[in-house]
Amino acid sequence: MKSLLSSLQGEKPPKESVEIRCASRLLLIDEGGRLLLFKQSINGIEFWGAPGGGVELGESWEEAARREAAEELGAKQVELVRLWSDHSDRNFGGKTVCQTETFFLVTRHSGVLGAEVKELHDREGILEVRWWSPSSTEMSRQPLYPADLADKLRKHLPSGTATRSMRSTR
Repeated sequence: MKSLLSSLQGEKPPKESVEIRCASRLLLIDEGGRLLLFKQSINGIEFWGAPGGGVELGESWEEAARREAAEELGAKQVELVRLWSDHSDRNFGGKTVCQTETFFLVTRHSGVLGAEVKELHDREGILEVRWWSPSSTEMSRQPLYPADLADKLRKHLPSGTATRSMRSTR
């Protein structure tokens, strides 16, 4: 009623803030079948999600995934397999984010989570890094993103999948 009254009085209704975004996500699976997730805080909302980030102007999905692997994981060299793409609309602190994401399995890497990534994690609101077992992703009471991550992993990951260090195989 108030917005109708405001428009009748010549006031402009408040504009909703919308961000349209493309992102690449990285899935690392250790030899025990555990998935690496980051606990993040965006606008005061905490959740667990796969490493990765926005696709920059002129980048392909895969180029963004490689850049994010270097930035967030410290892995300068990675081998990737594209698994799935998805779209979601969600609200973060009064802003609607319309996001299309592509998820990549990191099959091999040059090493991850060295000391050089700690500063970036602090700047980007990454609060914690943890390896999650398949059962813990299915039974978690903590917010996971995407919410159906466990189902997507079951659907798209081959059985026995593990990310390998390039150092250990050469």
